[in-house]
Amino acid sequence: MRLLFDGGRLDSSVAQRLLLPGPELRGWRFVTEEEAARLLPPVRYERLRWALRARERGAALYLEAGEPVGG
Repeated sequence: MRLLFDGGRLDSSVAQRLLLPGPELRGWRFVTEEEAARLLPPVRYERLRWALRARERGAALYLEAGEPVGG
């Protein structure tokens, strides 16, 4: 099972104060969806793409094998 959560939008002052757990992550940056498509493996990008569509719709999506299912 893999879950992806939308943590909301961050303004620049909040983003500048983010602290990451050093052993888990080497770095981070904000990117556009197009940049994410180039940076992520295809399977991970598809999950992100559907998460962004869910945000646009204002509703959660349930995926099976990378495709939305249900209502």
